[in-house]
Amino acid sequence: MPVTQRHGVGVDNRVADAYGAIALLRSLPYVNGRRVAAMGGSHGGATTLVAMLPPGPTDTPLDAAAPTA
Repeated sequence: MPVTQRHGVGVDNRVADAYGAIALLRSLPYVNGRRVAAMGGSHGGATTLVAMLPPGPTDTPLDAAAPTA
């Protein structure tokens, strides 16, 4: 059965998850927080690139350009 709607998997949510994971890793006493990085392929790669953008208000949600089919 094809998925017609996907909730909670937009770029904004993935970026927030990536920052949360990095914060968690940096909080661990046995992790050198200065050496934590993010990388990914496909959607993960796009998420990594968007996460590098400076934060700020946007006029259009990041998912607006995503295909709907």
